[in-house]
Amino acid sequence: MPTLEAVHRPAAQALSALAGVPVALNASLDLGDVLRELIKVSLAVSHADRCSIFLLRDGRWLDPTVAVAQKTDVELWSRFRSLGPVELPLEVAIHSDLIDGRAVPIPCARESVAIPRVWTDTFDLCSLVLVPLLASGAFCGLLVVDYQQPHESTAEELTSLELLSSYAGLAVRNAQLYDEERRRARLHECLSRSAVELVSGRDAADVCRAVADAFRTMLQADVSGIVLVDGERQLTVISGDERSGDIALGDIPAELLAEVAERGSTCLEPFVPTASAWLSGVVGLDDAHATHVLVPLLFEGRVLGVVYLGFVGRRQLDADEVAGSQGLAAIASAALDRARLVMTLQGQVLRLETLNRLSQVVAQACEPARFRRSSTRCSPTSDAASRRSSSATAGSRAG
Repeated sequence: MPTLEAVHRPAAQALSALAGVPVALNASLDLGDVLRELIKVSLAVSHADRCSIFLLRDGRWLDPTVAVAQKTDVELWSRFRSLGPVELPLEVAIHSDLIDGRAVPIPCARESVAIPRVWTDTFDLCSLVLVPLLASGAFCGLLVVDYQQPHESTAEELTSLELLSSYAGLAVRNAQLYDEERRRARLHECLSRSAVELVSGRDAADVCRAVADAFRTMLQADVSGIVLVDGERQLTVISGDERSGDIALGDIPAELLAEVAERGSTCLEPFVPTASAWLSGVVGLDDAHATHVLVPLLFEGRVLGVVYLGFVGRRQLDADEVAGSQGLAAIASAALDRARLVMTLQGQVLRLETLNRLSQVVAQACEPARFRRSSTRCSPTSDAASRRSSSATAGSRAG
């Protein structure tokens, strides 16, 4: 028969792990630090094999944000990122418990309608516990601890996870607000710095590289580049790492060209094209769930080109990022048009200077005096007359 100390030991360990939670979760406003600390404590109080956090988006979708296992598995982490958002559990009893702040144990994941089959198959889920993250009573995310062997959660474990979520929800929400403000500040800073760089005197290639770098920094893309419209048969590609090349229009899928023509001729709003498989092959993104974003460059109704952005995994731009992309695209379009105009004017000035120098050379060669002297030296009639005059003079002297 277990002793009283053995019975209460798990509860004491859980309370010990929870003791420093308020201080730890509020020690940093960085969202990543808060989530990592939350997972660390969750694994300690639940003795689970893994812990994952999903943050709520658009009031319906749970985005996979971070996951940690007792044993490090890089491949599983990559799969976790690539599976995409999960719909908030709509099963009435589970949904009600989560909204009320109660932890929901699920002894068999494969028999639950709340867990997508792709998740149970990918991560070999056996038993798990869903723990809501609430901030001032509002649902903002979900913490999930799972076990790879059948597990019956004890009352102490569930109570500890619920206590943890009561602290964690507010800390996560505060970190999200701080992260949003910091992200907006980064967007504004990037726009201001890019505007200064792009209006400076640069040629078209420098402008293109600056635009690709600016978009990659602002949106934290994994790959960036710019495609310029070069005539009716060819596109010139300039990537952020200064590699360049050409793509024949005939090699591009017709639906992609039609989509770019339709969207790019009206506005500067970024969009996700449909020909994602072809783009993955061109830019070398091996991730099957890579996200491709195109931003048209449009100036005075004329399409100058398209900015390409590639993201590993699923990515969706929010309203602030869309607005920032449109502002940067407007600046980039004007800068690119200005660079092309300057290049055209420089070519015209060079041709005028060449014609002017040629005119000066011709004018000097055709001066009347120089022309008469040259004609006198070169005329055979003048030479014969000169010889006859010399002979007549010599004869008169002899007579």
